Amino acid sequence: MKVFLFFLIFFLGILSFLYWAQHNSLAIGEFQAEKGQNETLLERELGAIQEVRVMSWNLAFVHGVGSEGVNYIPKEKKEYEEKLEKMARVISENKVDILLLQEVDWESQRSHYIDQVRELGIKANLPFYSKALSWELNYLAFPYWPISHHFGRIKSGGAILSRFPIKESSYKLFSKPKRLPWWYQPFYLYRYVQMAEIEINEKNFLVFNHHLEAFDKENRQENAKESIGFMRNFISQTDAQVLVYGGDFNAIESEAPKVQGYEDDKTIEFMNFLESFSSSLTGTSFTYSSHDLDRKLDYLFVKKENLISSRVVSEAQELSDHLPILVKIRIN
Repeated sequence: MKVFLFFLIFFLGILSFLYWAQHNSLAIGEFQAEKGQNETLLERELGAIQEVRVMSWNLAFVHGVGSEGVNYIPKEKKEYEEKLEKMARVISENKVDILLLQEVDWESQRSHYIDQVRELGIKANLPFYSKALSWELNYLAFPYWPISHHFGRIKSGGAILSRFPIKESSYKLFSKPKRLPWWYQPFYLYRYVQMAEIEINEKNFLVFNHHLEAFDKENRQENAKESIGFMRNFISQTDAQVLVYGGDFNAIESEAPKVQGYEDDKTIEFMNFLESFSSSLTGTSFTYSSHDLDRKLDYLFVKKENLISSRVVSEAQELSDHLPILVKIRIN
């Protein structure tokens, strides 16, 4: 009887811990994004704007290579602070006006509870920000071993930072892959599309930031279709022009050199849904993995007639597992 009670109490304890660890308020659907402003010193006057520079960057929560758990080694707070300084320098030196971020932390144990959105906004002089919360857990026991390597508390997602005022912002969380085990699914992050309506030259422009599914092709394609519906809804309800949309699509183009796991993936074809827009980077402009480049997973779609230039920012190679991409866009 005592043995039975011991195992019953132990089992109930495990269930209670798992319930507490994964408990959060996130769910599939659309939400208002957290929006705010940091105190910064702008380096240049905001007169009549002729062109803007937009960057998209998956930060891997500023940890870099190993962030997904394979060969993961925790880093000291000082290392995160130093890397944020370097990232801000790359952003500033490229005179970025609008920054799309994926895999960014703002209240996570693994990154020492640093608000990475706020820190980058201040250091890179991008005062306006919008956050899309896509991953919130009281405790994540990953990587599984040793326990000292557990990520712990997680509060993370995507963000849009801007030199110009963000008037409105919202985001949509997509359904998770159906193939995930029942015990694993509550701990898995949501994927999303994020919208920000940004005022430039007293006109409003729409910017969309994405982080699509990485490990399940069918779910990734569903993400793309849901994202298109979300974007079309905003486009149809406002006079604001679409300035740019992109992010980490976790997919390769159909004509790209083949990589196992991406066979017959239509994600990029789906995302190329606006007739006058096209991907700013073509060919072998690889963005992943930064230490062994073999594919392009990151995209910025821009109106063809307004694209001035685009490039992969190769000087950021040591800072994340993705390279950022940068476009210069003409403002009509």
